Amino acid sequence: MARLFLILTIVIGLGAAFLGYKATEQAKALQSDLSNTKTDRDKTKADLKKTQGELADTKKSLEEAEAAKKKAEDDLTSTKGMLDTAKADLAKAETAMKDAEQKLGVAQADLDKIKAQFEGIKPEELAAKVKDLTENKTKLETELAEAKQVQESLKKKADDLETQFAAKDRTIQEYKVGYVRNGLTGKVLAYNPGWNFVVLNLGDKSGLKSGAQMVVTRSGAMIGKVKVTTVEPSSAIADVLPGTIARGESVQPGDTVIFQGDR
Repeated sequence: MARLFLILTIVIGLGAAFLGYKATEQAKALQSDLSNTKTDRDKTKADLKKTQGELADTKKSLEEAEAAKKKAEDDLTSTKGMLDTAKADLAKAETAMKDAEQKLGVAQADLDKIKAQFEGIKPEELAAKVKDLTENKTKLETELAEAKQVQESLKKKADDLETQFAAKDRTIQEYKVGYVRNGLTGKVLAYNPGWNFVVLNLGDKSGLKSGAQMVVTRSGAMIGKVKVTTVEPSSAIADVLPGTIARGESVQPGDTVIFQGDR
């Protein structure tokens, strides 16, 4: 009986040891899973914070672009007002010049007429008349020269304002349609293979707009295409377009990007 009891005690002890070992292994596994879960959670938080930062930067860029557009529109309105005023002044100057030319013609005709009519009068009287008419003619000639100078100055001002108006109007149109200059060229600064996007050394100051598609080349050969998603003043982020990467190739820092008119 004692022997049977001893055997049962040994069996129970071995079972307890085995269960303890299994429990220890499970605890280690649970601890490892917990550690991995914490690491994933921290990475998710970091990614979320980065995304929030990028959204804030994008919002700021959009606000800056909208402010620049508003300023350009205000400048355009102001320039148009100055242009209309200059055109009105130019029209007045042209009218004044025509009046001066007409008066000069009348004065010259009167001088010629008087010279013909008073051929028989005393020389001193004729000289006085001629002197008066000559002085009047000289005065009118001076007025005509001044009117021409004013007209030329106002015409130049109107031409300059026309040029400014056209340039600012083009700026407004570029803001409205998202115009990107054909042939705009830049470089890849960095490539993220995990998220499949690149960072470019071009930005809003270079005329780059969100949504523009650019060709990636290396040594003159096309590697693939990217599409701009976020534009900063001096840099931009673009997604690598699936299916455009040449077989056996990948985008690398230093590759050239060229805008060729596709949007």
